[in-house]
Amino acid sequence: MNALEKIQSLPATKEQQKEFAGQVLQKVLDGEVNPLHVKVWFKSISDALEMVDKDERFQKVLLDEASKYQAERQFPIMNAVCEIGSRSIYDFSDDKKWADLKEKIKERETLLKAVKPGNEIADTDTGEILTCKLRNVTQFIKIKF
Repeated sequence: MNALEKIQSLPATKEQQKEFAGQVLQKVLDGEVNPLHVKVWFKSISDALEMVDKDERFQKVLLDEASKYQAERQFPIMNAVCEIGSRSIYDFSDDKKWADLKEKIKERETLLKAVKPGNEIADTDTGEILTCKLRNVTQFIKIKF
């Protein structure tokens, strides 16, 4: 089976996605497959798909193909609804006031991170009593290839 055939065998509808996820999850929960193996497979597939998706050549032909549907704001493809969008990324780095505020936020975050949960400290500049709510710590698995 070639790469495209493998992609085409993956779920194509929301219902198929739910069924696929349910089957994988059930196999893991039943102990039929090592969850670490599944996580590595997911990471590998995700990385491979991202390589294609972020490739400039792919993006060009993708937008060229989508532009054929220009008359419609949204258009159906397979079992999905597609839409050409755009995004603006602003660069405020030349604005001194913005840069100063950003630096002050970083400093404040550093100060607040220094307060251990359940403790209080006083801000030496203002005398304000700082407390820390319990931090939310989430564990996860890192995968590198």
